[in-house]
This record gives sequence, C-alpha cells and structure tokens, in this order.
Amino acid sequence: MVVRDVCVVSAVPGRRACRSLVRSALRASLVLLAAGCGGDADSARPQGPPAPVVEVAVVERGRVDEGLSLVGQLEADEVVMLRPETEGVVVEVAFDEGAEVVRGTVLFRLRDDWQRARLREAEAQVALTEQAWRRARTLAGEKILSGAELDQATANRDAARARLDVARIELERMTIRAPFDGVVGTRRVSPGDRVTAATDLVQIDAVATLKLAFPLPEPIVDWVKPGMTLAVSVAPHPGERFPGTVYFVAPALDPRNRQLLLKAHVPNPDRRLRPGLFATVKLDQAEPVEVVVVPESAVVYDPDGTYVWRLGADGAPTRAPVTLGQRTQGRVEVKTGLAAGDRIVSAGTNKVIPGLPVAVAGGDAAGAGS
Repeated sequence: MVVRDVCVVSAVPGRRACRSLVRSALRASLVLLAAGCGGDADSARPQGPPAPVVEVAVVERGRVDEGLSLVGQLEADEVVMLRPETEGVVVEVAFDEGAEVVRGTVLFRLRDDWQRARLREAEAQVALTEQAWRRARTLAGEKILSGAELDQATANRDAARARLDVARIELERMTIRAPFDGVVGTRRVSPGDRVTAATDLVQIDAVATLKLAFPLPEPIVDWVKPGMTLAVSVAPHPGERFPGTVYFVAPALDPRNRQLLLKAHVPNPDRRLRPGLFATVKLDQAEPVEVVVVPESAVVYDPDGTYVWRLGADGAPTRAPVTLGQRTQGRVEVKTGLAAGDRIVSAGTNKVIPGLPVAVAGGDAAGAGS
C-alpha cells in the first residue's frame, strides 16, 4: 500500500500547509500486522502445572509418652552448715575441702585442756563418792548408820556421776564431727581462730541421693501419688536421663500459684548430679493411653495456626487445622482435627497447592485418592 502526501492550498495567500494521512496509514499497518501474525490457537492455550510429588501417610492410633515435662531443682538430701556448740580456739582442721566423709568423721578439734582437767576432777569425785556409798551401805546393814545417812551417800554418788557425764559432754563438744555421710565444702576457719556458737565452720551436703523439688499444675494433681517414677535430665549431661521416685506430695496447693509441690529422690551413686542444678522432669503417667498420632514432618505451622494437608477421595489436599499434644521419636499426638484412617501428606508439604491433586511418591495422582 502506498501512502501519498496531500497538499492543501491555504486560504491565506503566500502560505502553504501539508497534512499527512497518518490515521489511514496506521489503520493499514494494523491490518497487515494482523495478517502476518496468524497461528494455531490451540498451541497458545496455557498448560496446567504437573501434580506435585509428595509422600502420604495414613493416620493411626498409637502410644506416645504421656508423661509430663516439668522443671525442678536438685537439692542435697541433707545439708547443714556446721557450727561449734561452745566457744573455743581451733587447733586442728582434720579434713580436705571437697572430700567425702562418713558420719562421725572428725572435722575440727578445739583446744580442750580445761575440759580434760574437769573430766579428771569429775572422775575422781565419782570414785570418792562410790567408795563412801559402799561403806555407808555396809554400815547401814549392820544398823550402825541410819537410813537417812545411806540416802545422803547415795545422792552424793549420783550427783558425782552426773557431773562426770557433764564433763564428758563438754569435752566431746570440743571435737566437731560429720553428722551424716556427705561431701564437705569450703572451710571457713583456720587453726588458731577463736570461734563461738555462731561461727560458720564448713557446710556438708549428703549427695549419694539427691532430692528433687518441683511444682505440679492444678488441673492434673489428681493422678499423682507417692511411688510414681520419673526421669531427670540436666544441662551438663544432654541426652541422658536419671531415674527417680516421688516420695512426697504436698497435702495442699500453694494458694499463691495454685500449684502442688512434689519431691522425689534421685539416686546419685557416681556423683554426676550436683545440688542446685535445674532439671527437666519427665513424670510418667500411671496408665498410658492410645491416641491419634502423625509424623512430625506432616505438621505445618504458619501465622494462622497449625495444620496438616488431608487428602480427599479425589486425591486433592485440603487444609485440616489440628491441635497437638505430646511428642516422641518423630511422632506427635493430634488431639483434634484428624481421625484414624485419614490420609495426609507426610513429606513435601511445601509443594502442595490447595485443591490440586498430588502424585504419591512411587505412584500417581489417581493413586492418592484410592
């Protein structure tokens, strides 16, 4: 097609204007473009995406660890800060810091010269009054002494024996011994220090068995009782669990937090646990129950909640909101949202498109709904 320029003489003399037939040329160009761009309409039709390949699992009932996970603190079975019973001067420290000791082991000795002298005096007095009492009893039998005089001799003997007992106690107090089997800590005094009944000497902790104190929430206080077993884990020994047994259940809840205090004994024969450690407590339920469980890999989390992809009869996945419970060994309890026998996507959840059938790994899209 040829486009000619058309010139028009202006009404004003001496001037000439020329106008191009642009509009006609554009129309002609569009016609030619349309004629040259013809093609197969079917080849331009968009194709749908392929079915995503996923793994599918059947929801089943099973047992998970229905124990409770709580937090508690380990304590020494017995702990005491030793102090002297009387005033004195330390003459000997008879232990090494951090050593294990048994009940009755001597830990400190105080100067006891005066107490030993008093003991010898009391022993002599007892010997004298015993002799006087025997003589008085013989004479009373011969009717030479009256009964009152025999009674006085008997009282003198008993008083002397009592003073001897006091002297022995005073001497014994100058030696400080371990009150039970345990581990001694840092000593607070040195030889030559003057101490009183208020002076701290050393702390001793019984660690062969530890106590574990932990609170229990109000809704589940009915099923706990002494004798229940538990397992303890601590940060210094990740992956390990130490057994224990509940021995105390408080008779009443703490009104401040509505929790019930429990205490357990945790054997510590190899001394790997230490008082003061925080512990995760797994309290075993008396009677495990069967619940609906799914693989943890099937659970999807987003801001709208927790859900799984449940497959319909046609193999198309739909979102099924779920409420989760206990977890164990790659499985998780589903409290609400699923039933045994449901088919769910167990792997490849990130590939799922709502409403689009999926292809089961090792099968096809049709097999997902069979």
